[in-house]
Amino acid sequence: MTRRRRKPKTVTDYVLTGVFLTIFLCWLLFDKLIFSQYPSLERTCLIISIVGFIFVIVLSSVLSYIFTEQRRQKFANIRDIYGLGYADFERYVGLLYERMGYQVRHVGGAYDSGVDLRIVSPEGTRGIIQCKCYTPDNPIGPSIVREMLGVMTQEHVAFGLLVTTTTFTDAAKREVKAAYNRGINLQLIDGHKLLSMAKKVGLPAECIRQQTS
Repeated sequence: MTRRRRKPKTVTDYVLTGVFLTIFLCWLLFDKLIFSQYPSLERTCLIISIVGFIFVIVLSSVLSYIFTEQRRQKFANIRDIYGLGYADFERYVGLLYERMGYQVRHVGGAYDSGVDLRIVSPEGTRGIIQCKCYTPDNPIGPSIVREMLGVMTQEHVAFGLLVTTTTFTDAAKREVKAAYNRGINLQLIDGHKLLSMAKKVGLPAECIRQQTS
């Protein structure tokens, strides 16, 4: 049975966890050392804690937004996709589909269930994306396609996208055609098509190295 991939932690998640623990520990300390001797301070400290907690939530949300925008700007200027790691390539593809009008959620993490991105089309149709950042001499074969088809069946989505920097073998394409005849909509996006899509949404045209003979 395939293990579901856990949602990755964000900056906000870590900040809020730290704040919760800090407030809890400080409250215990104050309760033992101060509140027992000065009961009137308990309400004041409670109000200060609540205000401080709200401030930290707002601050962490702002920082998370800033970091997200900086990351998007970084990927918007990428000219060499082969220089990206797997996680960054997933985020790059996510940015591409965001610019195409899709709602995108990155779900990459330690437990790989075969879903790198969850997307919703402008028409409201749910789909999933699996990203493969491979070199041009390492094409995608039928085994990866069959794996993706299995994930689509498990996830109950209307369509799937297998996006790569390389190409697909003829056997892989036959698997997709056979799946389409069974009513499963899996689309293959190779490196050249990805380059074309990037140009249309204003991402750097040189973002993928052309294969050399």
